[in-house]
Amino acid sequence: MIPQDTDCLVLRREGFGGIIFNPIAGVHLELDGDGFEVASDFFVRNKTVDRGFSTSFLRTLLERLGELPKAPPRFVENTLPSNGAFRQLSGPTLVDIQITSVCTQGCPHCYASSVFRGKHIPFDDLCRIFDQCADSGVLQVALGGGDPLLHPDFVRILEAVRLRGMVPNVTTSGAYFTPENLRALRKYCGAVALSLEGVGSRYSERRSLGWEGFCESLDVMHENQIPTVLQVTVSAGNLYELPEIVSFALTRELYGVIFLAFKPVGRGDGFDNPLSSCPGAEVSDALARAFRRLSGHTRVGYDCCLSAVIAGMNENIFGHANEDLEGCSALRGSVGISVNQEIVPCTFVEHLPCGNLQETSVHDCWHGKSAADFREKHEAAVAQDSVCSRCSYAQKCMGGCPVYDLGRCQTYSERSLLSRHHPLGIDVSPKHHPRIP
Repeated sequence: MIPQDTDCLVLRREGFGGIIFNPIAGVHLELDGDGFEVASDFFVRNKTVDRGFSTSFLRTLLERLGELPKAPPRFVENTLPSNGAFRQLSGPTLVDIQITSVCTQGCPHCYASSVFRGKHIPFDDLCRIFDQCADSGVLQVALGGGDPLLHPDFVRILEAVRLRGMVPNVTTSGAYFTPENLRALRKYCGAVALSLEGVGSRYSERRSLGWEGFCESLDVMHENQIPTVLQVTVSAGNLYELPEIVSFALTRELYGVIFLAFKPVGRGDGFDNPLSSCPGAEVSDALARAFRRLSGHTRVGYDCCLSAVIAGMNENIFGHANEDLEGCSALRGSVGISVNQEIVPCTFVEHLPCGNLQETSVHDCWHGKSAADFREKHEAAVAQDSVCSRCSYAQKCMGGCPVYDLGRCQTYSERSLLSRHHPLGIDVSPKHHPRIP
C-alpha cells in the first residue's frame, strides 16, 4: 500500500561514510567510506562495480535493503565534521513534530498537557517545515500531539511527508479513527504507535480511553492492516507490571514493541516517578525478562532515554544490546518541533528552544550556537562525572539523558542517583511522588 512511485532511496553522506535509507522497507544502514562510495557509484552514478569485494558487498547490501523504490534515488551531500566527544550527524535523520495540542481525552499523565481547545500548526507552515527537513536529509518524521489525528489536515499531512521522500510515523490515542484516516495510515505510514502502560484496570487508571476502548482500537488497526507498535513507557509505578504487559503483547500480532523511559514532563510531573527512583538491579532484571520473552515474537526496541539502563546488560539478553547501544540523539541525530514551531533538542525539553521556525530554519538551528551549547554541556557533564568518565560504555550510552535523571546503570549507587544534578542546571533528583495505588 505504500506509494512506491513517490518513494526513493536516500543516500546521505556523513563524516564516517554515509547513510542509506529505503523508505519502503524501513531499512536504515550506516556505511563506512568505502561502502558508501560503492553504493553511490551503483545507485546514483550508475557505474559498473568492479569484481571482488565490491561485488560481494553490493550483493549483501541489496539483500539487506529489500524491495527498492521505483523512483530515482536522492543524494544528500551536506556533511559536518564532528569535533566533539560524541558523534553528531550533519543534520537530523528523525524529526519529531507536535502538529497539534488538541486532544479530548484529558489523560492524567499527558506529557504535552493536551487540551480540548488547543492549536494546530497550519498546513502551509508544516509544508514549509517538511521542505526544510527534506533538504537537510531527514529520513523519518514522527507526528505527535495532542492527538495528531485531530489535526484538520491530517491526511494531507501524511501525504505531504511521503511526497518529500520521508516516512511519517504516528503516535495516537486510538480514540479518533475514521475510515478516511485509517486508509491514509495504512497507505503512508511506516508504523503507528499506541501506548500501553498497564493492563485492564491499570490501563484505565492512566488513559481515559479505557481498556475496552484500547483493545477495540488494536482490533481496528489489525483489521485495516496497519503496522502497529506498542509503546511501553516504563516508570517506577509500572515496572513490576511488565510481566502482565508483555503477556498481553504476546497475544497480539504486532509490528513491534518499544520500551520508553518515563519523563516527569507536563501532567506527568507528579503523576509518577522515573526509573531512577527504583533499584538499578531490579530495573535491569525486569527489562531483561521483558526483552527475552518478546524477542521471538516481534521486533523489540528501546528509546535512547533507556540507554544508560541498558548499558552493561548481558548481551545474551537482547542479542545486540551493547553493540548497537545509542545514547541521547537530541541535536545529534534527531530534533523536536513544538506546536509553537520552536525547534527543541527533543519534545520533552521545550524549555530549551534553539530557535523558532517562523524566523529561522531547521538547518540553521541545527548548526546554531544554542544547539552547540547544548551538545557541549552534555559532553562536559559526562567527562566530569566520576562514574561515567571511566566507563567503557560512555561513548555509546553518553551518560543517559542530559536533562532528566530517568534511570542509570547498575554501577551507579543509590546515593549518587539521589544527589545528581544534570548539566543544564535543572534539579532532577527524584521527587518521590506516591506510586499509583
